[in-house]
Amino acid sequence: MAYRALKLRERLGASFAVGHVHTPRVDGYDADAERAMVAQIRNVVAAAVAAT
Repeated sequence: MAYRALKLRERLGASFAVGHVHTPRVDGYDADAERAMVAQIRNVVAAAVAAT
């Protein structure tokens, strides 16, 4: 997926940062793991927005 975002950025001639998030494999539903992943992703997005 990340390569597609990079390719699109290149094609558009854009200069903004592009990235992707790796999530761990979770066997079955784990509410605590889901909350932790969502919190971490929110923090990453908030940091990216604050840096722009």
